[in-house]
Amino acid sequence: IRKKVLGEDHTYYKNTLHNIKYPCNRLGDELFDNGKYSDALYAYSELDDYLTDVEDDDYAYIYKKKSMCYWRMGSYDKAIECGMRSSVSTSIIYGDESIEYAESIRHMINVFAEIGNYDVALELGNTVLCIYEKNDINDKFNIYASMASLYDNIGDYKSSVKMYDKAISIIKQNGNMMAYSAILNNMSNSFFLHRKYKNAIKYGKKALECKAQIMGEKHEEYIISLLNLAQIYQK
Repeated sequence: IRKKVLGEDHTYYKNTLHNIKYPCNRLGDELFDNGKYSDALYAYSELDDYLTDVEDDDYAYIYKKKSMCYWRMGSYDKAIECGMRSSVSTSIIYGDESIEYAESIRHMINVFAEIGNYDVALELGNTVLCIYEKNDINDKFNIYASMASLYDNIGDYKSSVKMYDKAISIIKQNGNMMAYSAILNNMSNSFFLHRKYKNAIKYGKKALECKAQIMGEKHEEYIISLLNLAQIYQK
């Protein structure tokens, strides 16, 4: 009623719209954080009729969250569709070299990787990395690790190792031993896939030592890593 009578630019209409968007956003975010992606998607979709302005922050945010819901649910076509809407909106609002733009496409790296479109996944990953490095963003570890995995999938061994090395340099600075152990394990797997067995053993042993310090030698993950290392020695 207020839209028809007062128009979209009127303060009363904008306040009413905010009162609708805010609880839906909060509810959707809470459900998403608890892994209830279908319910979160329903909450976000309640706002579809109000998301008409591509230059609106809410438009970019909601479509990003919807894309993430669809991705978690395995609906990749929908994830890509909503992700494109979000990234276009974010690009218009902030520019395609902004941190906001990088955050809008970051999850799409995983979406395209999971459907086997590694070229697009790598292109997106490189875009995010470029923006992060220009803006001196500290949270580059997960991107480097994701990129390393992508390069593994396309058989680019040298690029994979380069990304792993960059991830390790970050981990050594922040002291995250669990992450360090995971990267060492991934590096061991990468060398194994490329039949570089000496290096696979080297990093496998480092990962094992790390897990022994963190979890102890009786922990299930330590035992699994020990068995994996034994398999490498058999080669």
